[in-house]
Amino acid sequence: MHVCITDLLKLANAETNIWQWYDFTQCTRVNRLKVIHCHNIGGVPTTLVKYQRRLGVDAELIVRRRQRFAFEERQMGRLSGLLHLTGANVIHYHWTSWLEHLPGIGVRNPDARLFSALRKRLVLHYHGDDLRKHLIRNRINADRTLVSTPDLLRYAKDAEWLPNPVDLELFTPLGDNGGSICKVGYFDPPGGDAYVPQRTIENAVETLQREGMGVETAPARSLPYEKMPEYYRTLTIWVDKLDGGFYGRMACEAAASGKCVITSTRNVQPYIHEEPFFEYTGNLTDDIRFLLENSEERIKSAQKGRRFVQSRHDPLQCAQKTIDIYS
Repeated sequence: MHVCITDLLKLANAETNIWQWYDFTQCTRVNRLKVIHCHNIGGVPTTLVKYQRRLGVDAELIVRRRQRFAFEERQMGRLSGLLHLTGANVIHYHWTSWLEHLPGIGVRNPDARLFSALRKRLVLHYHGDDLRKHLIRNRINADRTLVSTPDLLRYAKDAEWLPNPVDLELFTPLGDNGGSICKVGYFDPPGGDAYVPQRTIENAVETLQREGMGVETAPARSLPYEKMPEYYRTLTIWVDKLDGGFYGRMACEAAASGKCVITSTRNVQPYIHEEPFFEYTGNLTDDIRFLLENSEERIKSAQKGRRFVQSRHDPLQCAQKTIDIYS
């Protein structure tokens, strides 16, 4: 029987019992849990897929546009991706739905409405400003809602915190880079990062250079993901998000690589009950100077950060938590 996807979407929007008219579940032929992740935010889905597979889940990741970091992902078109999603038991949306909207349909997230009507399990996973700034646009009637940092729980009361998984096989320590030239790393994407003040970091390093200290900046700009471990190992200090009061996934990757991380965790401490990294004092120049002049404190902070990541951001633990949530 020929099926028009547009008609299905319209029926789903009208809250019709579609499965009584057309049993789309007949398309599913799996012997185990089939999970498809939609969109790749910060590489989190890539890591989840890797470790969900380790735990016996048939997991994969599809995207409509490839990331500049060359993550492992499968690019698909609007329609081909929509049809592919019908074979999943669980659809794990990151940021928003697969389609978000279609011209002529007049509703947001039409595919989520369709799959909900088809009794697929839907998980919506927020990663930051998709919730802070675009809550209404991205809202989906999902079975479960996840957030990547605990400060986001204030915006989604029914959500659960899933710590960002960090691939501890990929990011491993290789000693402290405390040579003659100390490198300060930070994320510098083309559009900037609202929570990482690049100019503040550059000014701090320039001030220390004028004082005669051997220090330079080493910004991360669109490196392939497989090159990131090598990049982190060249650093002495990683400066993460200073504004916002929460730490990012790259802070965890740097810490897992044995690097001292400067960041602000004031808004997540009620959930983690500790200061896992070197807490930003409000004067970055003083913070960097202190860490460069006190190698023992820098190394101690780096070790504390790695232990925290191993405890809270272990990828197998994170993957197992998603499986528990799916079921």
